[in-house]
Amino acid sequence: MTFGGSGNDVIIGGAGNDTISGGGGADVFEFSRTSTETMITDFDASEGDVLRFYNRGGVVFDINSVQFSQTGGLTLEYVDVTSSSRELLRIDLGLNAPGPSEALLETCTSAIEIVFSPLIWDSQAPLPNKTWPQPADARNE
Repeated sequence: MTFGGSGNDVIIGGAGNDTISGGGGADVFEFSRTSTETMITDFDASEGDVLRFYNRGGVVFDINSVQFSQTGGLTLEYVDVTSSSRELLRIDLGLNAPGPSEALLETCTSAIEIVFSPLIWDSQAPLPNKTWPQPADARNE
């Protein structure tokens, strides 16, 4: 399990199955193609927590594919542009209330960022601290 501190943290969802907790503060949870099944134990968009997905390394996340389950899970589809295959990333947001409200789901959706980086990313290297805004016309390509 990976823990953040009491302040604002950036926590990277690593390869494979992970359980992560941001602790207090407005935390940024970052994901790439190597993150498959992740549980966030304390996600709270109302405190400023953000889910950030990186379009790099031949992967394009599809913001239109975001779906929430009734138990607080989230799935997001991405396309591997080299093979044209579509894969799912699953995240359990720890919203264990039965049937999260529409307002809660809307708040969570607004906390999703898909970031474009012109850099080629090596999946073994840490993500850089610098992010680049994605051009609006490139979001769903």
